[in-house]
Amino acid sequence: MIHRRIVVILIVLMLLTAGSSSVLSSPDRQDTPASGTLESMTLIYDSGHSEYYRLVYWSDGLRIVGYMGRPKGEGVFPTIIYNRGGVWDAGK
Repeated sequence: MIHRRIVVILIVLMLLTAGSSSVLSSPDRQDTPASGTLESMTLIYDSGHSEYYRLVYWSDGLRIVGYMGRPKGEGVFPTIIYNRGGVWDAGK
């Protein structure tokens, strides 16, 4: 169940941050991993109630870096997605 949640969260992050400024590689390269490939998921902080991870994954030939916080325990938890840099004309 937790593995499925992680996969769903990664897919959502991948879709929302495909154009992120956190891109570290050129989309022209032919030898990049397939989209959705998780390169790393590193635990960076454990609060006792939640775990926070640094993720690196591939999307359309781009290496994307993101962060994910996940509550500990079983249950259905709400999801908050922060798409940094995605809404340049908000409020117009």
